[in-house]
Amino acid sequence: MECSTEDYDTGKKFFYNMQIESLKAYIMIDSVKMFIRTGRKQADNAWRFEEYKEKTDAMCINSIGFTVTLQDIYEGVM
Repeated sequence: MECSTEDYDTGKKFFYNMQIESLKAYIMIDSVKMFIRTGRKQADNAWRFEEYKEKTDAMCINSIGFTVTLQDIYEGVM
C-alpha cells in the first residue's frame, strides 16, 4: 500500500497555512487523478474554493498572471 499525504495536506497542513497572513492562495494538485483544488483568500479574509476536474478546465493564478489547463498540467502523466 502506497503512503499518501493527502489527508494531512488537505487537513491540518492547510489549516495551519490558512493562518499565514500573507498567504493569498493555496493550490493542491492531485497526483493520482485529474483534480485540482484551489483556495483563495478574499478581501474579508474568508477563503473561496474552486475545483477543477476536466482536462479543458483552465486554472488562473491571478497574482502572477498565469493560466493553464489541466491537460497541460497532467501532460505525460495521465
